[in-house]
Amino acid sequence: MKPAADYEERLLEALLEVSAFKDATTGLENRGMLLRRLPPGPVAAISRFPSTMADLNSIVNAAAGMGQIVASGEWALAIVTRNALRFARGTEQERALNSLLVELETQARPVPSHIPEIVIGQDERLPLRFLEQGLRASRSVARACYEL
Repeated sequence: MKPAADYEERLLEALLEVSAFKDATTGLENRGMLLRRLPPGPVAAISRFPSTMADLNSIVNAAAGMGQIVASGEWALAIVTRNALRFARGTEQERALNSLLVELETQARPVPSHIPEIVIGQDERLPLRFLEQGLRASRSVARACYEL
């Protein structure tokens, strides 16, 4: 199950209220800290902007697109939200971000560990009896050595 449809919008609104992300001198760097603990490959592909609104929107959309991180099972949006909490301690935004985090962690379910295999095109798998017959035939094979 995915996060609620409006989760990204509400997260963006909460992030826009965090003063550390709007700061003229350190805002871009602070917003970059939202990406900590996310996979470096997808993070490198995120477009970054000097504008607070555009940059935060890009970060939130990219994290939403990452879904769940396979290695940890965490939602990328939850990682971004936790990172944002570091900048919002003791503020009204801390409560809003905590509320969003609780919502995400209780509503979003983990991806099942076993994903069924699908066949695309013609099924070329062999039946199990093929392998059993091969094993049975291999038992009767012997190597004969003789000297002249």
